Amino acid sequence: MRKLRVHLCIVGLNRSLSFTGDSINKEIVSPLSGVRWMSVTRQMVLIQPPKGKIVNPRTNEEGTVEMMLPQTFTKWPTNYVDQVSIDERLRSLGIDKESSAFGRWQDSGSWANFLTYLVALEVAFTDRDAFRDADVVVVLRPDLRIEGRLHITSWVVLAWFLSRFRKNTALVPSWSSHNGFNDRFAILSSQVTPTYLTRVGRVREHFAKKPRHNSEQFLKAVMSESLVAQIIATPMFRIRIGGIPEPSDVKYARERNLRAKTRELLRKLT
Repeated sequence: MRKLRVHLCIVGLNRSLSFTGDSINKEIVSPLSGVRWMSVTRQMVLIQPPKGKIVNPRTNEEGTVEMMLPQTFTKWPTNYVDQVSIDERLRSLGIDKESSAFGRWQDSGSWANFLTYLVALEVAFTDRDAFRDADVVVVLRPDLRIEGRLHITSWVVLAWFLSRFRKNTALVPSWSSHNGFNDRFAILSSQVTPTYLTRVGRVREHFAKKPRHNSEQFLKAVMSESLVAQIIATPMFRIRIGGIPEPSDVKYARERNLRAKTRELLRKLT
């Protein structure tokens, strides 16, 4: 029997992989690699900001991205994408990276970061032949720390099973959807992977019509003809430079946990 082929794809800024890598290995890489009837391939595409520095006035994050990979990731096929190449791609698509004219974008920096990430996703898709053979693709950012049991093997099998009935299938987190689909982590069927990873090509047309949309709403529009299940509840915190968790992620997880405990208490009382 042919093995289930799974491709792991990490894309984004390496601002904190030394702090998130252990959780990624524990909850994703090791469980999948340990399944005999799965064949796992791996890939990283890391964004290289100018001079390796990040300055984000909105979040007060400032510093240098990590230049060294943790030991467990040194053998991963890795492609580094510089800002010059990213800007050239955006210009070829007729997209203004510096524009801040979009209603819900808090500043031009957020808009630029969004576009930069989308180009890196596209680079990932065009860079590896493994996508052509994979049955399921797992996409995540390197700055995500997984806070709990993910049960990744079960989710991968579910994505593959659902794709037998609906080819374009994606599983995404149930948290931080912002009236769309969470765009930090996804488990994709092979058929929907091009739509997810190359959506930068639809930015100009979409935001010309929907300028007030955020990144999550944009993803929802792009995936409108696909089966997208918002069912992954395991919290994942974005970790800033220096190992600092994104406060909004921690707050959301605590509030959600409190709501869940309250519902369970009320259920028991009634």
